Order: sequence, then structure tokens, then C-alpha cells
Amino acid sequence: MKPEVTLLTVNAIIICAAYLYIYPRHAGADLNKIIINDLLATGIALLIAGALFWESGYNFNMLLFTANWFGFSLISFLLIELPFFKWYWDKYSVSLR
Repeated sequence: MKPEVTLLTVNAIIICAAYLYIYPRHAGADLNKIIINDLLATGIALLIAGALFWESGYNFNMLLFTANWFGFSLISFLLIELPFFKWYWDKYSVSLR
């Protein structure tokens, strides 16, 4: 499996677990709890990416440019997460309180 596909799969699994299971049970509509849990999810994704590709020297293809494992993992995580966040925001009526 290509390294890009590996990290995209890891990110997608973490995001699906977070938005479909963890956030509804532990954060609800509380934006502060969502942010804290999201920082944890992002950190886990970066730890896994680092464990797999630390010092590999592999350049990940981002279509318009290349990035190291950290940049690719972080950017792809955020891009995959945006539609999930929008869906969650609408479904659970998250407020900015």
C-alpha cells in the first residue's frame, strides 16, 4: 500500500470513530469538549503517522506540492474532517456559547 493511502486510511478511521462514536457520547453540543477531543484525535493521528514514517525521508504527494509525513498527515486530516465537522455541527446544534 502506498504511504499516502496508509495515512489517509488512518486519518479516515480516526475521524469516523471520533465523529460517529466518541463525540456524540462525550462531547455532545459542547464546542469546548469537541475542541479538546479533536486535539486528542489529531494528536493520535500524528503519533501514528510519526511512528510509521519518522525519518523515512519519503515525500508525500499533495497533488500540487509534496510534504513530509507531518504536513501530509495534518493537512489531510483537516481536509477529511471538515465535512464531518459541518455535519456534526448541524446535526447536534453545536453552539458557540
